[in-house]
Amino acid sequence: MKKLTLIFGLIMLLLSLNSFAINSRLQVSTWDNSAIKVIIDNRIYNGFTTLFRLNNLRAGTHRIKIIKRIKHGYNRPSMTRVIYNGHINIPQSSRVIINVNRYNQLKIQVIDEYYKESVSPKYVDYDGNVSRASGIANFQYLKHSLRNVSFDSDKLRIAKQAIRHNSVSSKQVYELMRLLDFESSRLKLAKFAYRYTYDRDSYYLVNNAFNFYSSIEKLDRYILSHKN
Repeated sequence: MKKLTLIFGLIMLLLSLNSFAINSRLQVSTWDNSAIKVIIDNRIYNGFTTLFRLNNLRAGTHRIKIIKRIKHGYNRPSMTRVIYNGHINIPQSSRVIINVNRYNQLKIQVIDEYYKESVSPKYVDYDGNVSRASGIANFQYLKHSLRNVSFDSDKLRIAKQAIRHNSVSSKQVYELMRLLDFESSRLKLAKFAYRYTYDRDSYYLVNNAFNFYSSIEKLDRYILSHKN
């Protein structure tokens, strides 16, 4: 009976969290305001336009192709060229603003529509490599979700899922660790998050979430053995 009650409670929690979620919005433009056509998941959404907008885009990873129209002068036919063909991750309940620079890199800014928070931009090159990370876009929403979960094992699972699909800052790892009740869980999260952290030179910040110095020593040994 207790097990059924727990399962029912988890289902109700997931339903309540989904009630907060709204689909995201996407905006795409180029550094020189060129006319572009955007194809998402093999679906063409528009003709050529200097500013592409799409509302009600579901969260998750999408395939995106951006085609640019190139003019060659007066009375000469224009040509088209694919300037980006790769994947983008769309966070939930967010406005994602993409600008393609002159090197065909994506400058991505994410604004959390639920909390109206903006994260610092990240840059994605033609091959999809991130050169500067943004951290978890829906961070406040993630913390809100963890506060509504009772067990450390479930909190840890949710936190790992969020970190696995996003880069994360040392400060964000610290704040997530503080939401866990047990020292062992905090250590597990600190070890897991290290490889996804983009400001590893500041990882000492997570030490403040531990209650025992032995945990700091264990984390330090782990980092030393997993450095690139």
